[in-house]
Amino acid sequence: MGDLGRVAQDVFDDRRTNLSDGHHFYRRDVWGVRTHKVHVCLTRHWQISRMLGFRDLLRQDDDLRQEYQNLKLELESTNKHGIGEYLAQKAPFIDAVMGPPPTAK
Repeated sequence: MGDLGRVAQDVFDDRRTNLSDGHHFYRRDVWGVRTHKVHVCLTRHWQISRMLGFRDLLRQDDDLRQEYQNLKLELESTNKHGIGEYLAQKAPFIDAVMGPPPTAK
C-alpha cells in the first residue's frame, strides 16, 4: 500500500482485513462510537468508481437514499455475526443498483 498505507495505520486504531486485493479498510472508534471509516484502494481499482458512483446516486435520489438507510438500520438491529454478515446482507441492494462486481480472477 506504500506511504499512504503506513500513514493510515498510524492514524487509525484498526486495520480491517483487505476487502479485496488492493482494497484496504481502516476505522477509528472513540468510546465505542465509529468516528472514521476510510477505504484505501490501489490506483484504478474497480471499487473506486463503484463506491463513488453509489455515493453520488444516494446524494441525487432521496427515495433510494431512504431505502438504503432503512436497510442499514434494519441490518444493524438484527446483525448477530459482525461486519461480514452486515456487508453480505447489504451487497444485494448495492448490486441491484450498481450491477454485479467483476468476477474474481
